[in-house]
Order: sequence, then structure tokens, then C-alpha cells
Amino acid sequence: MKTFIVNFRFIFLIIIFVCCNNNDTSQTIKPVTGKLGMVSSAHPMATEAGLMILKKGGNAFDAAVAIAATLNVVEPMMSGMGGYGTILVYDAAKMKVRYLDSSGKIPKNVNSDVYRTPTPGFMDNRRGPKAISTPGNVNAWEAMSKEYGKLKWKDLFTRAIKIANEGFPVSRGMERMLSGSYESFPAHAKQFYGKNDRPLAEGELLVQKDLAKSLSMVAEKGSSIFYEGELAEMIHLEMQKQGSFLHIDDLIGDIAEWWDPIKINFRNFQVYTSSPPSTAFPSLLRLGMMSILDSLPLEHNSAEYLHYFAEISKQAFWCRLKYAGDPDINPPPIDMLL
Repeated sequence: MKTFIVNFRFIFLIIIFVCCNNNDTSQTIKPVTGKLGMVSSAHPMATEAGLMILKKGGNAFDAAVAIAATLNVVEPMMSGMGGYGTILVYDAAKMKVRYLDSSGKIPKNVNSDVYRTPTPGFMDNRRGPKAISTPGNVNAWEAMSKEYGKLKWKDLFTRAIKIANEGFPVSRGMERMLSGSYESFPAHAKQFYGKNDRPLAEGELLVQKDLAKSLSMVAEKGSSIFYEGELAEMIHLEMQKQGSFLHIDDLIGDIAEWWDPIKINFRNFQVYTSSPPSTAFPSLLRLGMMSILDSLPLEHNSAEYLHYFAEISKQAFWCRLKYAGDPDINPPPIDMLL
């Protein structure tokens, strides 16, 4: 039985890797291969950061932290220290798939009524400070580093700190993101995301000195400074100022938790994904329902095939809305669903 790992949510999925060079300049597109492995990320500078770690003797897990920290810099609209996610890893020594949950718990003082009618501004509350959850990424990065990493923790942030301090060119995609959000930014954010009272344009440098300082503090002091120390106190004060439910007690109480993943057999593969509290289980539901179609003579991407796929997807996401829940309080009936 072959094993296949699927991570349907960010942060990232990295199994075993390092670089290789493909010097073929012909028109034929060939698969990229490497005897030592490979690094892949959503941004070339983050990929480069991962490669640098591997060349220093680090392993896949060291590279994963370096990549995540660098993505925090070069993709500020995505997930970084203030974000959360799920991490699936394969422990080659134990031949075991593990799931590290960094999703962070909902702040204890959340009042769910503010997200519903008839509360005034309920839609704004779904997007603004009241929607902020407990950031879990930094704890998870450190937990993974301690469990599986080889290099020193502080060495994993060198590249991210350098890019944040020196800046990097804004891409066309980031220019579009900035132009669409710039007017909603607070004044201090407009100072580095903009220039001359306008958002940065493609090719201009985005320099993030404050972020570099925060990353440096985490690199030197570890995750504790983010959840209990100076950074935690600054987060707490700003959240209270903005009317958020997030409190320093939520930060202090955050932990990165190892869970068993969930899996399904599909065409002689064991397909793994994150278990609750992640809501990745609908992906396995879709695979299970699609396997029923294997006996039907459906042409790939035909109208009939796509109709089945669409209806199955709707059913899987209906199950997500109905059954998603905290495994400690209201666990989804995974065995029944799968």
C-alpha cells in the first residue's frame, strides 16, 4: 500500500527534499528530480531561504521553518507569525504520518453574537479586529524545530530578517493586493506599504524594519517572547485598543498540539490529511464518494463526470458546515463520515 500525504490548508507541506539543477534548455518540459530532495514554496525568495538552510546541513524541518518565516516577509498578505495553519509531516524513522496543529484556539472572551444579525456592523466584525483568532504559527514552528530540526533555532531566521531589513521588489500581484487594500490600512502601515501617499508599485522596494525586529526577537528568545514576553504585551495592548477579543491570556495559553491524522484508502493509496480541529476532512469525503464512480464508464472531464464531481463537492462541503467542531467539545463523527 502506497502512502500519499495531502495538506489542504496552509502553512505548508514539505516532505523530503533538496535542490537539483535542470540544465536542459530545449522546449520539452521535463520533471525536476533530485537524489537529495527538493524545496518548493510560493515565492522564489522563500525557496532560496530553504535551500540555504539545506546547504548548511539542515534538514527538511529546518528548511520548513526558514521558508515559513521568509514567506511572512515576502507574502505579508498571507500567513506569518500572526497567523495559523496545519502541518503534516512524515516521520521517516518511525514510518509515521503526524499532524501538528497550529490553528490556535478562539479567544476565550469571544461573543459570537457580534458576527450575526441584528448586531450593528456584524459584517464588519467578521473581517475586522473582532475576527482575530489566537496566532499559533510561532509555537508550531518551534515545536517542529525541537522535535525534528538539526540546526540552531536562531539560524533559521537569518534570511527572513535580512530581506525584511533590506527590502525586496514588489511583484505585480502584490501591487494589486496593496492597491486594493491600501486605503483601509492604519497610518503606520501606509508608511512602509506606500510611498508619497500611494501604495507601492511593481518594482519598488518593500522594507519592513519593524517586522525584521520582531523576527530577530523571536530568533533570539524563542516563541516565549511572542506568547508571554515583550511582543505578547504589545500584541495585547494593540488588540485591546482596536476592540479585539484577543487577550494576552489567550497567547499565554496557546500550545502547538500533535494529533493523529485521518486517512482513507483510495485506488491502493493511503491518503492522509489533517484531523479535526482542522476542517480538511471533506477532501477525504470527496475521494471516498468519487471512488464509487470508478466502476462507471465516465470519460475524464466529460459533462457527466464533472456533474458528479460538482455534486459530490457540494455534499462534502455540506458535511463540513454540519459537522465541523472542536474534538475536545464537539468532535465530528469522522468514522461515520468516512
